[in-house]
Amino acid sequence: MKARGIFVSLLISLICVFLLIGGCSGDGGSNGPSSAKAITAYSLNGVAGTINEAGKTIAVTMPSLTNVFSLVATFTTTGTSVTIGTNQQVSGTTANDFTTPLTYTVTAADGTTTTYTVTITVNRAWHNPTSLSDNISPNGQNGFSHHVAMDSNGNAIIVWCQSDGVNLQIFKSEYRSGVWHHPVSLSDNISIDGWDAQTPRVAMDNNGNAIIVWEQPDGGHPGGAAFSQIYKSEYRNGAWTHPASLSDHISPGGTPAGKPQVAMDNNGSAIIVWYQYDSDNNFQIFKSEYRNGTWIHPASINDNISPDGQSAFYPQVAMDNNGNAIIVWYQPDGAVYQIFKSEYR
Repeated sequence: MKARGIFVSLLISLICVFLLIGGCSGDGGSNGPSSAKAITAYSLNGVAGTINEAGKTIAVTMPSLTNVFSLVATFTTTGTSVTIGTNQQVSGTTANDFTTPLTYTVTAADGTTTTYTVTITVNRAWHNPTSLSDNISPNGQNGFSHHVAMDSNGNAIIVWCQSDGVNLQIFKSEYRSGVWHHPVSLSDNISIDGWDAQTPRVAMDNNGNAIIVWEQPDGGHPGGAAFSQIYKSEYRNGAWTHPASLSDHISPGGTPAGKPQVAMDNNGSAIIVWYQYDSDNNFQIFKSEYRNGTWIHPASINDNISPDGQSAFYPQVAMDNNGNAIIVWYQPDGAVYQIFKSEYR
């Protein structure tokens, strides 16, 4: 009986030792896989982030002109995997678009998860040209008649008129996804070769869609003269569409047209206005309009919106973000010049 009592005591002692060992082993011991799932360090392009462990947030302040559309994070974690959505994140390798806050999901060895929200702030500053060689237009010819537009995401388009060495042409510089794209030579024009193009104007909506307009002769006709017409280049669905030939004008042919202006709303609707001779040899105001995915251009030189009988000049156009629009111009009332408007509501 005494030996049996000693055996029972030893057995109880061993059980207690095992329980103590298990209790001291922490996560990953006999209690099962680890539940650790923290991001313990985080940086973007070498700039360290500030981790708020209680709020599960990470804030990073980046220098001016940082391309936030493609940044690579370096991080350490106590978890077994890190994802954004369904995309596995590899420290020092995976690039992401940080234009909006991103949510990182950290998974522990035991399958539990936690999330961290990463928000970046970019210091803003002016960056002026430092010398006379900091031009964006191709070297060798005069550039002038410039115009610029931006959307609410920072994308931008600059347009101007510049000689290609023979004729005046329309050029553009474009900022998208954090990168500028400038013309590399005098042959990188968007207007049609062979005839002078001028008076470019540009508009953008907040989805990055854009329209560039200008005037350029239509190349002439058998037995007839060349007349300036209105042309457009259009950016929609991630691609540019440029006129392929001098017959791709949007103004009705047969009489001179000029001084185009353009406006867009944030749904991609657009209005282009210009003045052009009518059949009575008076300048009149014309418009092309893009709504619900369709362009409607004037069908003839009688499709003017200004009153007949007196010449109308220099139209301007504006749109709000609900598609409402106003076109204004000046025109004689028979005695003096007056201001007129057309209105869409």
